[in-house]
Amino acid sequence: MRFYMTYIEWETDGEDVDDLPDKLVVEVDDDFVIDNDDYVAVCEIVVNRASDDIGWLISDTEVHADERNPAAGFDATAFNKWSRRHSEV
Repeated sequence: MRFYMTYIEWETDGEDVDDLPDKLVVEVDDDFVIDNDDYVAVCEIVVNRASDDIGWLISDTEVHADERNPAAGFDATAFNKWSRRHSEV
């Protein structure tokens, strides 16, 4: 399943790292999100995948699910509503 990360803040331990993206598209195995309504865990899966792919930790970001092609049993619309509420905190 596809997730969109925006407003990414990277943890670089003070190192000046050029060209770290401020947004990403992350593909996560459907098995990780099917019937998963623990949205904090879903966000952790997405952020960890992005960190692993880029090689730097992410200290803050907004995560949104692709509502056009959600994994079966995953309520992408509800996830996005939850995500909007929690990104405004």
